[in-house]
Amino acid sequence: MDKRKQWIDISKGLGIILVIWCHIAIDDGIILLWVTSFTLQIFLFLSGYVFKNNCKPIEYIKRKAKAYIGGYFILAVPMFMFTVAMGLYQKTMDSSEFFSIVVGLLIQKRYWVLWYLPCLFWVSIIFYFIIRLLGRSQINVALVIIILYVCGIIYYKLGGEALPWNFDTWMTSLPFFYFGYLIKNRIDGIRTLIEKKWKVVIMISVCIVINIGLTLLSYRMSGEAFNVNDCTYGFAPFTFVAAIAGVSGTVLISTLMRSKIIEFIGRNSLIFFAWHEKIMIHLVNRILKVFGVVHQEGWSFPVRTMYWVGVEILIILGLSICAWLINCFKTKYKTETNRK
Repeated sequence: MDKRKQWIDISKGLGIILVIWCHIAIDDGIILLWVTSFTLQIFLFLSGYVFKNNCKPIEYIKRKAKAYIGGYFILAVPMFMFTVAMGLYQKTMDSSEFFSIVVGLLIQKRYWVLWYLPCLFWVSIIFYFIIRLLGRSQINVALVIIILYVCGIIYYKLGGEALPWNFDTWMTSLPFFYFGYLIKNRIDGIRTLIEKKWKVVIMISVCIVINIGLTLLSYRMSGEAFNVNDCTYGFAPFTFVAAIAGVSGTVLISTLMRSKIIEFIGRNSLIFFAWHEKIMIHLVNRILKVFGVVHQEGWSFPVRTMYWVGVEILIILGLSICAWLINCFKTKYKTETNRK
C-alpha cells in the first residue's frame, strides 16, 4: 500500500510540474504541444485507478460533490479574492469585471484552471453508473466508453463548444479514467515492474517514442494540439494513443523515482493545481519585475528555458509554503477537535 501510494503521489507531482510549465512557457510551441498531449490525462488515469463503487448511488454522488464541487468553491475563494484585490490595486477592476468573474465561476465554462474539477466530477459520476449497469461485462463497458468517446470527438469536430460546468468533457475523458480502472482491477503489474527496473526503462523509452511521434504526426495532419481546454483533439486516433503512452510513461517513471519534494507536491496537488496560475504566477512575476527580471521576446531558447525553470521553482516554493501552512492548520484543528 505504501509503495502504491508513493508512486501515485509522484505521478501527481510530475503532472502538476508539467501543468505549471504549460502556463508559464506559453510561447514554447513544440514542448507545449508535447506536454498538453497527456498531462491532464494523468489525473484522470489516477482517479480511475483509485475508483471504488462500494456505496449506494446517492452516497457516492454526495461524496464526489463534496470532494470536487465543494473543493471547487473552497479553492475558488482565495483565487477570487486575490484577483479582485489585484484588480483594485491596478485600477482595472470595475463592476462589469467583477460581475464577469462571478458569472464565470458560477457558470464555469473552462473558466480558470478550476474547470478541471467539474470535469472529474462528471466523469466519476457517469463512470460509476456505467459500472453499476454493465460492470459484469467489461467488453460492454469498453464498447460503451469507446462509443461515447467517438461521440464526444464528433461533437467538437462539428463545432461543439464548452457547456456550463464543462458537462461536455466527460465523454472524451472517460477512456483515460477507465484505463486507470483497468490497470487497478485487471493488471497486477506495478509491483512486479518495480522489481525489474531494466524492463521499466525499456517500456518508458517505448512510451516516449510513441507519445512524441504520434503527437507530432497528429499535429502535422490536423494542425491542432490535443487540448481539452480548447476543445481540440487533433487527429483523434493518434492523440488518444499518444496520451495513453504519455500517461503510461509517466506512471512507469514514477515507480523508479524517490523524491520527497515531488511526493509532497502530489499529496497537495489540488493546492498547486488551483493556485499556481491566478495567484503565484502573478506574485512571482511582480517580484522578478522588482529585481529587473522581465521576460523578453528576443531571448534565445536556452535563456528562455532558464527563466521558465527559475519561475517554476519560485512558484513551487511559494505554493509549498502555502501547503505546509494549511497542513499545519489542519493538524492543529484535528488535534484540538479530538481533545474536545
